[in-house]
Amino acid sequence: MSESWFSPQVVMQFKELIALVTLVWLLIHTYTRTIPRIQSDFMLELKAVLGKLDDTLDKLTLEIRNRK
Repeated sequence: MSESWFSPQVVMQFKELIALVTLVWLLIHTYTRTIPRIQSDFMLELKAVLGKLDDTLDKLTLEIRNRK
């Protein structure tokens, strides 16, 4: 016996395929939306920290030069 296109097994497999494709699309969509924003926020914070570190190093360098 051959299955028709509308048998319960075929319909269930089709629904599972649609659900899987939708899930993969949502994961990709979420990943491509959130990761760049997270990276951008991280880079801004990193630049701020590096700027503070640079200022601190400049102050220490001046103190060392003044002590000599």
